[in-house]
Amino acid sequence: MWPNCDCNFFIKLMSALVLSFAVVVNGFGNLVGIGDIIETTVHSCLVTEETTTETTTEFVTEPTATTTAPTTVTTTLTTTEAATTTTTATATTTTTTTKPTTTTTTKPATTVTTNPLVTTPDEDTNATLYGTNANYTFTEIEALSDGSYVACGTKNNGLFTTSFIVKYDKDAKLVWEKHFSGIGSDFINFNDLAILTNGNIVVVGHTTVKVETDTKGFSESFIYILSPDDGSLVRSVVFGGKGEDTFLSVAPATESGFVVCGKTNSSSGDFSASSNGSAVIISFNSEIVPLWTKYLNGSKGASAETVATDKYGNVFVSILTSSTDGDFASFEELMGGYIDTVVIKLDKNGNLKWDYVVSTSGRDNFTCVIADGSGGCVIAGYYELITAITADGTLTGLHNCGGIDGVVISV
Repeated sequence: MWPNCDCNFFIKLMSALVLSFAVVVNGFGNLVGIGDIIETTVHSCLVTEETTTETTTEFVTEPTATTTAPTTVTTTLTTTEAATTTTTATATTTTTTTKPTTTTTTKPATTVTTNPLVTTPDEDTNATLYGTNANYTFTEIEALSDGSYVACGTKNNGLFTTSFIVKYDKDAKLVWEKHFSGIGSDFINFNDLAILTNGNIVVVGHTTVKVETDTKGFSESFIYILSPDDGSLVRSVVFGGKGEDTFLSVAPATESGFVVCGKTNSSSGDFSASSNGSAVIISFNSEIVPLWTKYLNGSKGASAETVATDKYGNVFVSILTSSTDGDFASFEELMGGYIDTVVIKLDKNGNLKWDYVVSTSGRDNFTCVIADGSGGCVIAGYYELITAITADGTLTGLHNCGGIDGVVISV
């Protein structure tokens, strides 16, 4: 995967460099002219049987597709409905699973450590420096409605890893900063953040800080909701089981809800997935109460890397896997190469609408996803030739410029 990438920035960069090293293809993998990126609907309709909780959310009506009707393929996905959580009187109620362990305190502890070196924007480069003699890495940045922006990342001093989040005003001046750390060798990793419709900031990642040591494994996934005013913790929750778990990406939904995705190796605790690694997708309301959960698993594991949403309530998820069995058996295009990408579209209730596969005999890593505003999405990533001398599989006929090529696809 390409960790810590800003998908919006990457897609813009890919579009700018596409003349020199990348190619743009339509949904069939055919070469098209620059500036002629076309939207296609070459997805397979997938049918799942599940019971979902209906909400009263008003969504914008999605435009009617005018392209060729998709081919229907039937698949079975493991669907788990969340249990009743009584966080507030207005929390949405769903049933049939063990409810997650919810913490509403600042545990893992929030600590402001030594003040990093912070500079004002350089007049020539307009760059702002943030850091000390430790290793600082930004992993995600998002803009707020007032022109300010927040960014999160990790700090490593060679021994321990902690995480931080900072807010800058529209003139790139530091407004506030928060550092999150565990105790001793425990680490906290911020993987992604998003701005909710009420203005709050949601951050997801994984940590070794234990909440319930008798049921938790080495690494648990977590969700923090922070105030945009001062970075104070509004509420939080830790999800975990006996295995290693992490949330990798988050995207906003309506009514200040959000959708997260990641991977889990747990079949106990808050997860009911396969112990060899499953992709997991969970929708939450504003109180961090789960509305629905999806798992996708095969014998070689899977990981849901990136999630994006649109104004219609649609959810787009990029999944990496080498599996061709289990929940991936119905994706006929999968070759089971070094790594393949499956992009799925879900509706607001988690029902699977279509899928799109990028699969060759080599490595196909497409973890940047953005909704296109018309009910589809654009994905970006790369494919790498391993044993083949030309592109094969779903990219057969695509012009190859080297061992590794960047590709942008409108789906």
